[in-house]
Amino acid sequence: MFIHDLRNDPLLKPIEMQNRIHERYNMAPSHDQCRKAKKKALELIEEEFNEQYARMKDYRDELKARNPHSTVEVRTKINEKGTEVFYSFYMCFRLLAAVGRDANNQIYPFAWAVVQVENTESWLWFIRHLKNDLGLGNGDGFTVISDRQKGLLNAVNEVLPEIEHRMCARHIYGNMKKAHPKKPRMKSLFWSVVESFNDGDYERNLAEMKKYDVEVYEAFMCRRNPTNCSRAFFKTQSCCGGLVTAVNGMTRLTNGMLVKR
Repeated sequence: MFIHDLRNDPLLKPIEMQNRIHERYNMAPSHDQCRKAKKKALELIEEEFNEQYARMKDYRDELKARNPHSTVEVRTKINEKGTEVFYSFYMCFRLLAAVGRDANNQIYPFAWAVVQVENTESWLWFIRHLKNDLGLGNGDGFTVISDRQKGLLNAVNEVLPEIEHRMCARHIYGNMKKAHPKKPRMKSLFWSVVESFNDGDYERNLAEMKKYDVEVYEAFMCRRNPTNCSRAFFKTQSCCGGLVTAVNGMTRLTNGMLVKR
């Protein structure tokens, strides 16, 4: 009864299972019965995952067959039981045209990875693959937009030292909003600053932010680096005027499922 519910929410408590059964069927199972049922359901779900991940190499071979010259890598490791298990996955399509936002403001995901943990080692592995597949060299002439994940920052600095690395303005604003939730003008002032196209507009908009609220101004200046998120400081040779990362629904859904897993 609860395998589908537990697949979506592994933290579902036995007492909640008791309450649902009582509400639906007017029956009163014991806490121990629900606890054992939950354990059994999670074991079945685990078996499903094991079966799916065991097919990762088949998936890799099929991707290569269907998308010639694409890069697909499956990394495995040997666990404490001596069994080969999934470790990470990388995919980059072979493209015939430049990738970016089209006329509908839509974005095509051309490369992605699945890893055990988001740290410097996994980001280095991903960025090195991306560098080779896209021919990025030392990064000169290219732009990357990301959040402030430390492992990613370290990896980009090491692998692509000359790339223009911008911080996602939406991510910065989200953090500021959490710290200052009751500042109604903060949103418009923030976006005026980051969307400034020259030094003069930037200084004027920044002065307006400081005039409105010194704490908001200091949060923006002291904890962030405006040169990494305001258009006034972007390199002139860049063809990208973007301020935010391309986090789409697919990425959020995938990450959410993996976190629950």
